Parts: sequence; C-alpha cells; structure tokens
Amino acid sequence: MKIEEKVVSLELANRMKELGWEFETERYWGLSRFGKLPYELIPFKRSDTIPAPDAIEILHVLPNCVYLYKAADGIYDADYKNYVCPGGVTINNSAERLGNLWCYLKERSLT
Repeated sequence: MKIEEKVVSLELANRMKELGWEFETERYWGLSRFGKLPYELIPFKRSDTIPAPDAIEILHVLPNCVYLYKAADGIYDADYKNYVCPGGVTINNSAERLGNLWCYLKERSLT
C-alpha cells in the first residue's frame, strides 16, 4: 500500500486544517521542491505544510465510542453514537473515512 493511501488526501487535509486540526502528525503535505507534483508527503513540518494524519492519529483525537469498520467489499465506514459518517462517497481508505467523520463532528460542535 502506498503511503498516500494511508493518510488523508490533500483536499481533506486542507479542510481539517480550516476546521482547526492542530495536532502533530508523522507526515505532512508540503510543496514539492524537486518532484513533479505540486504537493508531496514529507516527514517533517515546515511553514508551508499541511498535517496529513493517518487513521490512528485521527482515532486518538476522536471521542470514545467511534467505530470504524470495513465491509466485505473493502469500503470503510465509521460512526459515533447515532451520528453516522455521511455516505454517498466510496471510501476505501480508513484515514479518509475517519477524517470525514472528524470534520462532520467538528462542524456540528460534537467534538
């Protein structure tokens, strides 16, 4: 599995940052200095980086009673009490699903 598949996407990382994600992570999306892509994952924080949390890092800041499960078709889902992470999008990355749930709860002041 590629490292990009273990962390939240750049788009979701931006959304999480806007909503107040302030926790240290092992990886960051940063402007590429030598690569072909505008952003790449790097293992250190710089002034231009955006935290790219993985599933474990997100679980550490989510409230207790968050459930993450993987269906037989390989799609992840997560819920917290009666709040089910909004569907409509096929997500096969656990960090992406938990990041969406974190945003969902944060937007509703439930965390």
